[in-house]
Amino acid sequence: MYQIELYDHNRSPICDGVVRFFVDNLENFEKNWFPHNKSWDSEHEYNESVIRYLKSKAGEIVTDYYSDDPKLNIVQKKKVEIIAERSYVETDVTKNVYNVYRFPSTYHMDHITYYIRYVRNASDGELLKLCRYEIRGICYDGEESYWMGEDTSYYEKMGFEACRHLVNEKYLPVYHLYENGESVALYHPRYQYVSVFGNPFVNLSHNKGIYSDNLEDFKDTEASLYVWHIVKRFEDEDKLKNNVRHYRLGKYETQLLLMDFPGEAG
Repeated sequence: MYQIELYDHNRSPICDGVVRFFVDNLENFEKNWFPHNKSWDSEHEYNESVIRYLKSKAGEIVTDYYSDDPKLNIVQKKKVEIIAERSYVETDVTKNVYNVYRFPSTYHMDHITYYIRYVRNASDGELLKLCRYEIRGICYDGEESYWMGEDTSYYEKMGFEACRHLVNEKYLPVYHLYENGESVALYHPRYQYVSVFGNPFVNLSHNKGIYSDNLEDFKDTEASLYVWHIVKRFEDEDKLKNNVRHYRLGKYETQLLLMDFPGEAG
């Protein structure tokens, strides 16, 4: 597996803001991740994050930390032993998710499959619980989310031109924060002012882009996490084995996995 450490604007800016995750192969990761990192200028195809990633992949020591320690290199090939793998399904669930600022957003999901992998890092013996997911029938639940009030003047003064859709329906579609270089954040006058997936490591498909009071209208929308996020570390193998027996994600683990849903803004 490959370990990747990249700056993620949805993580805490007070700290280093770097997220560490694993992928099975770089080709698949690049196919999914590069399109979300197009450059804003005409001189480069991709933004600085991709440029730094490619330099690291080519053998340079490049980090997103305030350090040039080789152990923090963006791309690292790791010899990883897979100790156990598990999966389980949840259906017809509504989850309240908090971003890094503890700002809540609520999402309804018809079907979510969690894939769990327990691994040992051969280089240092680190024991980790990794997870990714596949979701079908997902939408943003405006009615259950934090009420922002109906006064839009603050956001208008702040120039939220991209938040251009005024809707009254209960359920909103989910979007990536940026698609093809354009912000697609959505404004909801009564509930929360954005309805986005901040996580650039999630694929979205079959999104009709509609607003509706009917959950059936979102049944074909899919979201899949194509990297392995770390949700737990273990002090020793006995604790790992005990967790394998009770492998379902706890509340804190679920929050770690899904916290990028709302994006930095929430």
